[in-house]
Amino acid sequence: MTILIIDNSVFLREKLVKAFYEIDNTLLIREESTFDSGESAFNSYNPDLVILEIDLKSHGGIALLRKMKRTSPASVVIIFTDYSTEEFKLKYLQAGADYFFDKCKEYREILEVVRNLVIHKKLNK
Repeated sequence: MTILIIDNSVFLREKLVKAFYEIDNTLLIREESTFDSGESAFNSYNPDLVILEIDLKSHGGIALLRKMKRTSPASVVIIFTDYSTEEFKLKYLQAGADYFFDKCKEYREILEVVRNLVIHKKLNK
């Protein structure tokens, strides 16, 4: 299973990578920090799962989300952000996000979803 993490926080990316490898050490995990590098990595690796921060410096994450879902609707996209108002959540879910989690309050929830996706992927090989 290939996972792409797009977030400008090095600390958060490292924390997620470590946690995901504890779930399954055979995962292929890529990390990017900007809209442009995230878009390029998405196109290159065609990941099964994307963890996306909505606050990307040059562009908003919603544009990238829409591009990803048009290119590869089967890719699961999880929004993981500090901008977790109901307005943002609704906007991103309507734009195609599969999940939307608050970084401060729902860290365990994102790990559980990733664990379930990994198990599901392995069962369907």
